[in-house]
Amino acid sequence: VKIADAFSPRDLDAPVSGGEPGAREGTLAIMAGGSKPDFAELEPLFRIMGRPTRVGEAGAGSLVKLANQVIVGNTIQTVAEALLLAREGGADPAALIEALKGGFADSTILQNHGARMIAGDFNPGARSEIQLKDTRTAEELARSLGLELPVTSLVRKIYESLCRHGWGDRDHNAPWLELLRRNSLQTPQEAS
Repeated sequence: VKIADAFSPRDLDAPVSGGEPGAREGTLAIMAGGSKPDFAELEPLFRIMGRPTRVGEAGAGSLVKLANQVIVGNTIQTVAEALLLAREGGADPAALIEALKGGFADSTILQNHGARMIAGDFNPGARSEIQLKDTRTAEELARSLGLELPVTSLVRKIYESLCRHGWGDRDHNAPWLELLRRNSLQTPQEAS
């Protein structure tokens, strides 16, 4: 029985967030779903890769990763809108990013993706078409739970549009490009 227990399958899911930089630096956010004993057994291995958190039973890790993607997609859209508003109103968007550092509106997405948006860097870390897939999956799950996610629904439409316009293979910070298109504006690189 002890030998069988040692080789018995276990249900544990452990998606990560933090991208390639987090993987290289061992700073990934690890969202683990599974039993407490199984998590405890694997926690030392997870700690090599980053910061593990047990978020519930098997399957909960994937659910929390999906919630993470909702936050990421919705926040990227909000950052793009704020930067566009600042830029078109006459403020320096790079200065906005610096000014908000440490305040309530600061975030990794503002600092990293915001800076990449205004620099015109849309080389994919995470592709927009994958963000669209995740957003659709979140909406499907919400519907199955009898929930409505109105902001996520709007963000999905933004990602659908930008994918239709050929930017699905760009980084998931491409809502900036979609906003420029919708407002008939050019990026600084396009204007020069």
